[in-house]
Amino acid sequence: MSRTSRSATTAAANRPLTLVDDWRHLSACKTENPDLFWPEKDTPDERIQEAKKICAGCPVKDTCLDEAFRTNEWEAISGGYTGAEREGLLNPARATNRFHARRLDNSDARKLAVQFGAEILRCLVKRRMSVDEVGERMSASPRAVYGAFRMLIPPPPGGERALKPSSVERLLMYSEVSLVTLAQMGRSHESIGRSLGTAQTVVSAALSVIEQRERGLAQVHRRDRDQALELCWAQETRIRREAGVGLTVDDVIDMAGIQILALHQSGMTLRTVALKLGINRESVRKAHARLTQKTTKTLTKTDMGEAA
Repeated sequence: MSRTSRSATTAAANRPLTLVDDWRHLSACKTENPDLFWPEKDTPDERIQEAKKICAGCPVKDTCLDEAFRTNEWEAISGGYTGAEREGLLNPARATNRFHARRLDNSDARKLAVQFGAEILRCLVKRRMSVDEVGERMSASPRAVYGAFRMLIPPPPGGERALKPSSVERLLMYSEVSLVTLAQMGRSHESIGRSLGTAQTVVSAALSVIEQRERGLAQVHRRDRDQALELCWAQETRIRREAGVGLTVDDVIDMAGIQILALHQSGMTLRTVALKLGINRESVRKAHARLTQKTTKTLTKTDMGEAA
């Protein structure tokens, strides 16, 4: 259950569901006592089980669980799990499907950026280590390593990324000056979150990411912060391609353009080609469309053999 549900519970109970888009208004807990879902250390197990029973029949429990991972919420009972139980889920070996694995990657990315951001920048940019090497060193997936990099390094001026930004990224992209100013004024993280319309945990993570970023940039280039940023931007294409996530159409064409054309020409559907190459299907489709518009080259048997 999200903290914002506390203030919305009474008002939401009498509103017609057909007029409300927020998933929270579909939750089974919306008419329950919010304190039931925020146990203290000495809360009896019977009370926790009572909350879990309500979660068990909730139509949006999976969304609630996703939101808890997204906002880094560890205190509430969300999606039928306590904070300690959700932490136990953050083990890639326990991922049951690609959506679960993606959720684990997103949560791991935030933890990496908050705890080891400076080291990640030093390894990826200054030492030019591969994403796989950094991931192995930090017991994280390549996706999580690139996710941490995205939080640490904003896109270059006028640039944008193919992936939808996380809550921490959005806060840093659009409200970093306000965030830092409010923090310097001595405002609490909870107060800053209310002012900026986000969760306290997102504020805390974003401030930690800023600290890690500055330490990391100082290690990348000791004399000039702007040059350090430019070095990071220069490495992002390599890092993104090695992670295999957030690929642009140009990335896909450069990495596998000949293979896509050859495999499709050999009779494979684009969906099968995407599965074979381990690339997002929509990215393969867009790359194929651009390639077939730009070239009328007939692939030779040698080309097709190399692609296969």
